[in-house]
Formats: sequence, C-alpha cells, structure tokens
Amino acid sequence: MRASIIPRVTFSASLLTSCLVALGAVAAAGAFAPEDAAASVRPSDGGRRSDAAAVVSVPTGHAFVATDDGVLSLASTSAPLVVPGQAHIELGIRSEVAVRWNSLSSASVRGKASFSIVTDADAPLDPRMSILFLRSAELELRRGSLSIDLPQGWGIRLGRAVVSVRETPEGSIELVHRGGQAISIQDRLGRRSKREAPTQLRSGQRVLLAPAPRG
Repeated sequence: MRASIIPRVTFSASLLTSCLVALGAVAAAGAFAPEDAAASVRPSDGGRRSDAAAVVSVPTGHAFVATDDGVLSLASTSAPLVVPGQAHIELGIRSEVAVRWNSLSSASVRGKASFSIVTDADAPLDPRMSILFLRSAELELRRGSLSIDLPQGWGIRLGRAVVSVRETPEGSIELVHRGGQAISIQDRLGRRSKREAPTQLRSGQRVLLAPAPRG
C-alpha cells in the first residue's frame, strides 16, 4: 500500500502553526486511518541521504509527518523517510518514532507526542528540535550540537551526551543525564533560580524542571 499524502502544505509563516492546522484538517476530514499507513514511502529527497537531512522511522505504531511536500501517515511497516529541512511529527500513545541525523545524533520519542525538527543545510551539524508535548524521549548526540526547546518554557543544548526526557502528569520536565559531556539548561521564561534548576547537568545527574507559572 502507498502512503496517504495530503496535497502540498506551505509553511509560509510558522512551521508549527501550519502543521497543526494541516493535521487538524486531516483529522477532522477522517483522511487518515491506521490501515492507510504506508508499507513503503519514497524518500522525500529522491533517495539521497546527507548530513542536512533527518531520517524518520516508526518502530512501533503509527505517526503523521508534515513536511513541505504534504502530510504522510507512517507505520511500523513503512520504509524510513528522509526529511531535508523541517518537519512536524505527531504520534499516539502506543507509538514510537526514531529520528536520526546520520552519524550525528538520534532521538527516540515514545508515547503521545508532538514535536518539530529542523535541519539547516548551512549548519548540518546543528539540528534543532521543538517539543510541544511528549511522554518520554531518549536523545543521543555523537558530534556537533543539538538544541531542543522543551515544554513549559525550558530548553537544553547537548554536546556529546545521552539524556532522557520525561514530562510528568503534573507538567514538570524530568531530565536524566546518562553519560557524556555536560548539557546546558535554559529558562526561556526568565524564572531562573538555583532552587528551580541548575544551568548545567552533568553525567549521572537528574533534575526536575518546574512547570510554567499559571496566570
């Protein structure tokens, strides 16, 4: 079976906004069903894999991937999808999505999640992720850097390191440093205090980042 493809989505103002609008319209129209998931998906760059592209696969369950070429439904039977540039990805409770940037870095996202990835052709060693919400993820960086916008107004930047990320039911973000170089933690909302979070996390350390203030 072929992947279901919605006509071209244009990211004129904001990748996230456009993707969410497209995914909302698709869901409302009932255009996707699990049985529509692709058994084979042609790479979006014609099969050429470079450092300036992410490779997206679905080991378990299914996911929707919105790119400049449209919105695709991927399943565990789908071939890996090469995504140059940017994409927005949505997955359900019992699903897992793996994102690889060749030998640079990888991300394994499990459970219900919504996130974007950006790979800049002018800076292929510095991919970026923006996570709207997630259950858990494992991130590994082998060279270059990886910048991640987390929920609740937090951000992290990895050098060569492995880190686990989990969003708690209360809205806090748990980070566990599994090994490698120290990672930096940024507070996008300016609420920084040593009681809330350190500025760095070192190997073996764990931190629970507070939710954004209400009101």
